[in-house]
Amino acid sequence: MILFPSLDPDEVKEFNELIAREIQADLTDAEGPTGYDFTPWAHRFPEWTWLQRRERCDTVLPELALMVADGYEHDLSALHEFTLFRSLQDWREVAEDRASDAVTEQVQQEHNDHLELLEYFLSEAFEDEDFLTVHVFANAALRGGDLNKEFGVAIEDFFELMPADIRQSIEQMLTARASRGTPSPGGQDSTDPEQQGSD
Repeated sequence: MILFPSLDPDEVKEFNELIAREIQADLTDAEGPTGYDFTPWAHRFPEWTWLQRRERCDTVLPELALMVADGYEHDLSALHEFTLFRSLQDWREVAEDRASDAVTEQVQQEHNDHLELLEYFLSEAFEDEDFLTVHVFANAALRGGDLNKEFGVAIEDFFELMPADIRQSIEQMLTARASRGTPSPGGQDSTDPEQQGSD
């Protein structure tokens, strides 16, 4: 089960069930003679991640499908959040098309109910949409800003969403700061023994 702190327990269960149905439909549609082909859904991933780490992208939807069904309680990474958010937008568009193409009022109402549910979770399930503004955090980090103070985020949480050169530059900067014993751009002191012990 994927945890969504902004939803109540019944909504979390309902949302997980919705995700399971929608992703299963996606994966069934995508399955071909050589396995899953995610090319039509490139827009569900950060452009640079899709271009530079395609194999990683190919695992994200199957991972989400497992998360909602395996019995463990999962928190989402920034990449999972990004992909789920974009997937919800896709599912909403499909529901809109089906509602407009419905031939009876009953079928139209069913699609409208589904559309309303998708729109609710799209607006309420995510505590924030930081995963859509990673470039702001990355640029601030490269300028030496304190991201925890400015934005309340840790830059390391967003590495999977960044271009390789930007990520490498920030990693080098973090390493240099750690060697000097200065705080990271995320506002955490990398020399803290408790933090080092949690790695």
